[in-house]
Amino acid sequence: MTSSILLKKQEEMNARLVRDLLRLPENKKCFDCPIKSPFFVNVTLSTFVCTRCSGLVREVGHRVKSISASKFTGPELAALELGGNGIASKIWLSCGYNTVDTPEPESDGEVRGFMRQKYYERKWLNYDLAVSHDLAVKDKINELFTESSICFLYYRMVSLGNSKDVGDQHWKATPQMIMRSIYNKTYD
Repeated sequence: MTSSILLKKQEEMNARLVRDLLRLPENKKCFDCPIKSPFFVNVTLSTFVCTRCSGLVREVGHRVKSISASKFTGPELAALELGGNGIASKIWLSCGYNTVDTPEPESDGEVRGFMRQKYYERKWLNYDLAVSHDLAVKDKINELFTESSICFLYYRMVSLGNSKDVGDQHWKATPQMIMRSIYNKTYD
């Protein structure tokens, strides 16, 4: 099995995980407006957003990826698994928030105003929860994706005999190959 095949399989597993997270009830509606069926991930907040709001959150400096056309890295997936619209609501829309404040989907201006209140003014932000969640995400990413944990995974794979003969080649995963696959980088 070549490294490009492994990378392709990892990308397929990552895409499947994002689609599975999208199917959760709290993620079936855009985080920034009441439109159903979000098709984008706000990578900055680890939330699911609709097409229109994907453009609007870019205006406030957030990074956005298309669910169908983008590749997600291991750390992005870990953050998304710990995040999602349910957790983000508890963080960004908890302190004094009233659902009446949610804009109607017809008006970009209202959605922009709502985003300004939410992201710039931090009107409803639960700061303590935001800090603790951010630390939990960083801890999880460090646990999963530091070089020592990758080396542990590598040596565990080797000890279990994870090697395959491919034609005349003998392939074994190296820690560097695993790291590159996690971060979606190509290698030979």
